[in-house]
Amino acid sequence: MSCRKYRPKSELFRIMKTGEGILIDPDRHHFGRSAYLCRNQACVACEEKRRNLSKIFGMPVTSDLVRKLKEVLHAE
Repeated sequence: MSCRKYRPKSELFRIMKTGEGILIDPDRHHFGRSAYLCRNQACVACEEKRRNLSKIFGMPVTSDLVRKLKEVLHAE
């Protein structure tokens, strides 16, 4: 999404909007509005700067979500 490159879904985070807010959907089993973000530090940093997810979902992305994305990247 941030870099606009095509990648296999296995290389992307699925991020979705629920009634509870914006969440990471690692299993891709939930239904609802979603967007994809590359699993690399550059795209997460770009998202943090541009706030594209906030525009797509119409609600603010919390710093908690960005922190979780970075944690998942460091764990891989």
